[in-house]
Amino acid sequence: MKKGYLKKGQHLDPPNVAPTDEQVSDMISKIEARLAEKPINRFVNKPVKDGYTMAVEILRRRQTNYAGIEKLPTDQARAIAMLAADYLKGKCHELVLCQIPIKRM
Repeated sequence: MKKGYLKKGQHLDPPNVAPTDEQVSDMISKIEARLAEKPINRFVNKPVKDGYTMAVEILRRRQTNYAGIEKLPTDQARAIAMLAADYLKGKCHELVLCQIPIKRM
């Protein structure tokens, strides 16, 4: 088996421990850095931008439920926002939330 598969597999098993305030603040900074990337403003990336924007709000409020997520316009945006709530519950690894692909071209 290739080494890359095992490395990726580690991130599929979440820690099941709620993140500390410092980790949440760090996550907000990472997401805001992704929101500052120029390609995210392209129309094709609107669902990612919407999802990440809601994710930052969820993390700031420390919201662990899915309330308000249904208002997002696309499935991808709702999924990203749900990952943020799951991250706060310890059910989502930070790399899964931080590495949502942004279309560059």
